[in-house]
Amino acid sequence: MNTVFLLLILGAMQGFFLMVLLARKQGNRKGNRILALLMLVYSLYLLESAFFQIPYTPFLPVVMTIGIGLVFLFGPLHYIYAQFIINPYYKFRLIHWLHFFPFILVKIYFYAGFLKSGVSMRQFSDNPDLYYNPFLLNLINLTKIFIGITYMIFTLLLLKKYARRIREQFSAIDKISLNWLRNITFLTLAVWLIALFTNFNPLMNGLNLIYRDYIIISIALTVLIYTMGYLGLVKPEIFSYVESIKKQSPQETKEDIILNTSSAKYAKTRLQEDKAEFYLHKLQNLMRAEKPYIRPNITLKDLAQKLNIPEYHLSQIINEKLGQNFFNFINSYRVEEVKQRMSDPRYAHISLLGIAFDSGFNSKSSFNSIFKRFTQMTPSEYAGQQKQVA
Repeated sequence: MNTVFLLLILGAMQGFFLMVLLARKQGNRKGNRILALLMLVYSLYLLESAFFQIPYTPFLPVVMTIGIGLVFLFGPLHYIYAQFIINPYYKFRLIHWLHFFPFILVKIYFYAGFLKSGVSMRQFSDNPDLYYNPFLLNLINLTKIFIGITYMIFTLLLLKKYARRIREQFSAIDKISLNWLRNITFLTLAVWLIALFTNFNPLMNGLNLIYRDYIIISIALTVLIYTMGYLGLVKPEIFSYVESIKKQSPQETKEDIILNTSSAKYAKTRLQEDKAEFYLHKLQNLMRAEKPYIRPNITLKDLAQKLNIPEYHLSQIINEKLGQNFFNFINSYRVEEVKQRMSDPRYAHISLLGIAFDSGFNSKSSFNSIFKRFTQMTPSEYAGQQKQVA
């Protein structure tokens, strides 16, 4: 057996294993099941690709029948998974089945071609492209690539919107960040761009388009599945982070979570200048007097309730009057608190990380990255500089 066959089989097996784990996982069950379905589709595609690398076997007709057109599901399922993982109350409506229309059309086209050929499955599987219009085959081949690229772009735009919105509502985003999904999406986009390049690169003209894409996409997907498997096993919390959001905002209901918040561009009301200044003064006094930022998981909603002002007005004040989002606003106070305590002899007996936790940070990694963003120095570098000045 050749190396490519073994690599693809291992990738498929890894996908099936991950599928089982995700299908049984609690938490955001809809999101987990969509991802499990995506892993199943990837694995079946790899299985089909693997059997095309070896001489004919009785299994080939079965996997070929199942595998035809599966590539048209990659993009839609990836995008829908992102929707469900961002909002577990996302509703899959009747119109959303249009995502799968290209898959259905391609499936019908290939089945019709086989039935029309009048040959056995073995003969058909030896050289299926003999029984189809070459122009349509190339069109389908290119269409699948453009569909894949389009869905990855839509997913990245959705994740960008999500990243912006959580910074408007939360002061600690470690457990709700979707950077891992963004990175996976970039990796998947890279796979599609490689496939696009091989189709339009003049140096590749002598190669069979469909076979070439099979190898390139299949091997890349094997790497992708191993990557997702690693993330799923090493960082299992990333598949159920929505639960942490619910705990932080227990009064939020279905349509209010993350992307559908009442603070969306300050509703339809605009603050009068004198009232905005009053709210700003009230906010700044509270931050100085009570230091609410020391609470690690404080949210925009929590602070608005403490000030007894509408949430969308507080968001507007922070954005327009201070030129910050909520995340940066709160963490700027935390950084200043750390800096003050580092120079205060009363805290000399406390470690740097202890000071960070006491100032509202809830992890070493977030403390280091946020502190450096505001000061252009690591906490250790800043501490060393302060000692030299003293």
